[in-house]
Amino acid sequence: MSVTFNLQDLNPGTDFEYPGGATVKIRMPDTDTMSLIQKKSATKKAEFKSAEKGQPLQRIEWLDFQDEDFRKLYWDYIIVSWTGFNDSNGNEISCTTENKLLLMGKSNEFASFVNKSLETLRKDFEKKQEDASKNSEIS
Repeated sequence: MSVTFNLQDLNPGTDFEYPGGATVKIRMPDTDTMSLIQKKSATKKAEFKSAEKGQPLQRIEWLDFQDEDFRKLYWDYIIVSWTGFNDSNGNEISCTTENKLLLMGKSNEFASFVNKSLETLRKDFEKKQEDASKNSEIS
């Protein structure tokens, strides 16, 4: 038995049917992608403070996350593509970063759908991990 990986596209995403006939392709972020998103959306800050008056100064460092940058990078990665969405004039809504952020930020219906789809992917992944673990114990 062997396992096949598409090394050109290790995380292609999964199609989910949106109510009304549209399709949204969604993927879970992998560890490397999450690290990159966090790195690109955070700034390292530092200052010197003393715990108490008269005590020596200590350097305190933290990451200052820019929520807008994080959301932009995160949702742009998670939502791979979509088909079947039109505006009120019947024009196709392109799957652009700006439209992804608009729908995630302003449409509770769309945001809920995407979050439920992500949860389905997480549960499916966990189930596969459990099944693989059980199968390796049996062998």
